[in-house]
Order: sequence, then structure tokens, then C-alpha cells
Amino acid sequence: MQRIVFTSGEILERSALLFSLGQGQRSDLAVQFGCKVPTQHGVETGQLEETAVPGLYVVGDASRDVQLAIVAAAEGVKAAFAINIALQANSLR
Repeated sequence: MQRIVFTSGEILERSALLFSLGQGQRSDLAVQFGCKVPTQHGVETGQLEETAVPGLYVVGDASRDVQLAIVAAAEGVKAAFAINIALQANSLR
């Protein structure tokens, strides 16, 4: 059994504790493409996951330090939406 001891002295017994040791990028591929990578935690992206490189989008572990599958899926949907808009705009030219 694990326990959490709060500053108030209250003890909360638990069968498991979860924590993060921190993570970082192990590939320099984004840098090779010319992306801005201000920290080792991920590529700098805009609101719809676009990078500083026109036409290049990144999601999931590459773009954020919150590495959860559900977050990556949501970012993927946002990027797909942005890509679709960009493709439609280019086809009208």
C-alpha cells in the first residue's frame, strides 16, 4: 500500500501512485525540417498544430509535453481540419 501525506498531516492510502519522470524528444527530425523547437519537449506549433514550416503539421508526442493518446488524437483532428482547409484554398487558385 502506498500513501500520500499532505502538509495538513492527513494521510491518503492508495494501492498505486502515478508520476512522470519527464520526457524529451529523441529525434532531431523536426530541427532538420526547419521547425522551431524551443525546448526538448516538442515542436512549436500554432493553434491548429501548424509548424513554422509551411505545409508541415505535427501532433502528439512531437508537439506537446502532455503525452496522452487522447490528446494526440484531438491534436490530429485539429491538424486534419487545418490541412483540409489549406488544400481547399489551394485548389481554388
